[in-house]
Formats: sequence, structure tokens, C-alpha cells
Amino acid sequence: MSSSILHTCAFCGKVTDVSTALAAFIMNPCCAECGLSASESNIAMQNDLATLFAKQMSMGSGPPKDKKVLRPIVYSITQHYHHSSHVARQAATEPMDLS
Repeated sequence: MSSSILHTCAFCGKVTDVSTALAAFIMNPCCAECGLSASESNIAMQNDLATLFAKQMSMGSGPPKDKKVLRPIVYSITQHYHHSSHVARQAATEPMDLS
């Protein structure tokens, strides 16, 4: 029965079999795909996240500079529900000719 020790790289996601490696290598395994050790892949991922954060986000909490003025909300308060078919239509000013 054989056993294997697998290492998953946190940077590239590659799974490497390290069961045939030396004991010193197992303490800090290297990825077969990108070549980074476990500690180097963690540092590389942190650097990538810091770069992405610097490009996309800011720590400033100020409001946006171009503030839009919104129209005030007008409320109609009634005790009963009235949908649009109950709205009275304005009468025509000229009589209709039905002949």
C-alpha cells in the first residue's frame, strides 16, 4: 500500500505530489507548476491582493465630488387604496358627435 503527500499551491492552485521528497523539502514544499515554495506563494498572493486593492479601492471616506440634487419625494396620504382606474378623467371641452 502506498501513501502520497499532496501539496496544493495557494498561488496557482496546482497539486504537487511531495511524498518522494526529502524531509527538509516537505517542511516547505515547492509547486511543480510555478516553482514557488509555500511561504513564497503566500507572499506572492498578498502582493497581488495589495496591488489590486491599490488600483481599485481607496481608504478615503469622503462623499463623491459630483453630488446630484434629487427631487423631493411627494407623498399622497389617503385612508383607502385607489388605483389608476379610479382617477377621474377630465371631461372633453367639445361635445362628441355620435351621428
